[in-house]
Amino acid sequence: MNILLTLGEPTCKEEGNIAFVPHFSVDNPDEILFDAIWIDKEGIDNHFKQPHMMDLFTKIEHLLAKPVVLKAYHEVKVSDN
Repeated sequence: MNILLTLGEPTCKEEGNIAFVPHFSVDNPDEILFDAIWIDKEGIDNHFKQPHMMDLFTKIEHLLAKPVVLKAYHEVKVSDN
């Protein structure tokens, strides 16, 4: 699990990164979600080319109960009206 938590510092320094926040499940402390916010898709694409991300999925495969799921979302802007 430590390898996953070491991703925060280098990821936050990447161009285009707004936030990188790990969350542990309230129901299952072995389940972790990474909430990463990027300026644009180019930032996300470049993230997976960084040295700290190279071979990551191979390195953590033994830790996974299920395959990694990557999902992209867009922000919903709520008006003040």
